[in-house]
Amino acid sequence: MTVLSPAVLASRRRRALWTLVAGVALGSTGHIAAVTVATIVAQDLTGNTGLSGAPGATVVLGAAVGSTLLSAVMARRGRRRGLVIGYLVGVAGALIATLAVITRTFPLLLIGTMLIGFGNTANHLSRYAAADMVPASRRASAIGTVVWGSTVGAVVGPNLVGWAGGWASSVGLPVLAGGYLIPIV
Repeated sequence: MTVLSPAVLASRRRRALWTLVAGVALGSTGHIAAVTVATIVAQDLTGNTGLSGAPGATVVLGAAVGSTLLSAVMARRGRRRGLVIGYLVGVAGALIATLAVITRTFPLLLIGTMLIGFGNTANHLSRYAAADMVPASRRASAIGTVVWGSTVGAVVGPNLVGWAGGWASSVGLPVLAGGYLIPIV
């Protein structure tokens, strides 16, 4: 086992923390953009406002399933592996939701939004990864720093939806697909 000097350990912890912040900022940006358009997409696909809340419910369901499964992965295989799996599932969900908009398939939208919710669990679990890598006296600060990353996404995500819709349209995709292209990036 290699013993790191306190300076090297502090440097690695700092780099890992800012990696988590960047990942959460990007993940949150994509998640919020996708959730922003979900109700509009549902109403557009079904023609029924009564079903427009269904994607929001599947996002929450996906987060519940994701928190259970990703926590189990992290307990057995480590935080990094769990976070990677979570983000990959979220991207797969965004791809499926984009396909749902293109093919106008409501059940596919629900599957995609559930997987997006699953992926967002990685954002939430990043807080605990940050807390795990610092001394007990710095845990609250590490969690708070990662939460600030999600604040960036909460502000930026909805503001990208209009631009992404315009871009989607310019490449021949439905405008509403744009909100799901953001989490793919």
